[in-house]
Amino acid sequence: MGLSNINKVNKNCDLFIMIGEDDYRGKGVGKIAMDWLMDYSFNKLKLHKINLGVIANNVPAVKLYKKLGFKIEGIMIDEVRYKNKYYNFYSMALFEKDYKKGVKI
Repeated sequence: MGLSNINKVNKNCDLFIMIGEDDYRGKGVGKIAMDWLMDYSFNKLKLHKINLGVIANNVPAVKLYKKLGFKIEGIMIDEVRYKNKYYNFYSMALFEKDYKKGVKI
């Protein structure tokens, strides 16, 4: 998990997170990490927007991001190849104003 491409001029960044161990999936670890990263981005770094990308068929992640207030800004068709199959990729974003509204799970 972390932030990359922090742009102080445009006040945005890219967020990345991966729960690699199956034992930790579905246990709220991603939510805790996302809460921390969003708080740090908007309250400490004073950013305007957080961007992230996710494979569209990662339903639990997409569901969490939407509940946290992220919106799909773009869909890249057949962008990711995994095990000889292609998957769509979502570009999602959360704006500070929406975060400040207190979107919660």
